[in-house]
Amino acid sequence: ELRIADCLDQQNKHAEAAQAYRQFARLRPSHPELAYARFKAAEAELEQAPQDWLLAPPTHERDQRFTQAALRSLRSFLNDFKDSEFTEQARTLVTRAEFTLASHELYVARFYLERDEPEAAIVRLRAMLRTYEASGLEAEAMVLMGRTQIALRRMKEARTTFGEVIARFPGSGMAEQAKRYLAAADG
Repeated sequence: ELRIADCLDQQNKHAEAAQAYRQFARLRPSHPELAYARFKAAEAELEQAPQDWLLAPPTHERDQRFTQAALRSLRSFLNDFKDSEFTEQARTLVTRAEFTLASHELYVARFYLERDEPEAAIVRLRAMLRTYEASGLEAEAMVLMGRTQIALRRMKEARTTFGEVIARFPGSGMAEQAKRYLAAADG
């Protein structure tokens, strides 16, 4: 059964492969290859997520349900199999999924700002910062949130947001932007 799932995965039939791996794991919870099956199920789920290619919109602009499902599965795998031979690969895939999902949240926040919905943008940015706290996009999201807070004339919140960017990301280009916005807000 596990080899059938492998064959499906190799044929790029990722939905079927993910289902076969999950079924194997569900029916054989004490099997020696349980960690492999759980990891491969999560990996197959992530393979169903939108991928960048020339004629399609960027990945972050498309439906992320498969990325979200894969992230849940990967986190569950890491929780259950801390010392597996697949742990490092799973962590790498978690990082990729979190970056994609955080990029999507930034995209949605910018969409709201373009539609003159700054409150909705701030809600998305806060959710992104809370949910994907290691995505690598935190500073960018915080600067965007600070700029939005300035536009809403919430100067105290903007100062706090920019101050946090400067403190957490001192050597980044985003910290330099935060300093400029902070100086403009104080000036």
